[in-house]
Amino acid sequence: MLSLRNVSFAYGDGLALDDVSLDVGEGEVVGLVGPNGAGKSTMLSIISGVLRPSSGSITLDGVDLLSMKIKHRAKRVAALPQEPISPPGFTVLDLVLMGRNPHVGLFRWESRRDVEAAARAMEMTRVRGLAQRPLDALSGGERRRAFTAAALAQEAPVLLLDEPTASLDLAHQIGIMDLVSELRQERGRAVLAAIHDLTLAAQYCDRLVLLSEGRVCADGRAEEVLSPETISQTYGAEVSILRHPAGGTPVVLPVRPPR
Repeated sequence: MLSLRNVSFAYGDGLALDDVSLDVGEGEVVGLVGPNGAGKSTMLSIISGVLRPSSGSITLDGVDLLSMKIKHRAKRVAALPQEPISPPGFTVLDLVLMGRNPHVGLFRWESRRDVEAAARAMEMTRVRGLAQRPLDALSGGERRRAFTAAALAQEAPVLLLDEPTASLDLAHQIGIMDLVSELRQERGRAVLAAIHDLTLAAQYCDRLVLLSEGRVCADGRAEEVLSPETISQTYGAEVSILRHPAGGTPVVLPVRPPR
C-alpha cells in the first residue's frame, strides 16, 4: 500500500533521512523505533506532506503521493503528530469534526455521515463524554486521545502515529494500542507508528523498522530487530532481552551498571 524508495531529507547541511526505503502493507502495523534524532518524526512528516523530501519517491497504491493535491492526500493519509497544536476556542467535538474536512465540500456543513464518523472516533478513543469540553481544559492524556480521534475520523486507509501513547497512563496506552490492532484486523488500515517504548512496540507491531542517524539499520519481526547487540550499537545502552509471558515477544530491560 505505502512505499518509500531512496528517500532523503536534509536540515541545512545535516541529513535527517539518508536513502531510506520501506513498505507498509494493507492491514499491517509497522513500528518505527530508534533513538532520539534518528529520523522517525521526519519520515512521518514527509509522508503526511508537512515536509518534502530532498530526493526519492513515495507511492500509495502505486500513485505518486508527492504529486497528490492536499485534499486528496488527506483522504488517504491521516496523521497524529507528536506535538499537535490545539486550535484556540475549540471543543473536543470541534477538533474531531476537523478530521472530516477532506470529505466536506467547499462552503458546505458537515453531513450526518460526518457527525456519525466523528462520534464513532470519539467512542473508540473514549472521549465522547468530553465532546463539549474546551481543549485547553483537558489533561495531556485527554488531549492526546482527542487528537487521535480527529485522525481516526478522517477514515483514511493509512494512519501515521508519532508517539501515540505519549502522555497516556498505562490503561490508556493499552487502550490506544489495542485500538490500533483493531483497525488493522477489522478495517485493513496500514499503520506506521513511531514508538519509543520498545517492549510495547514489540507487543503490538507486526514489524519493526529500526532507524539510526537517518538510516534503516534493521527491518523485520521484533525478535529479529531487538537484540542486545543492535540496541547497544544504536542506542548506546546495555539491555537484557526477556520473553513476554503472554505472547513471547521481546521485553527490553535496561541493565543497570554495578555501583
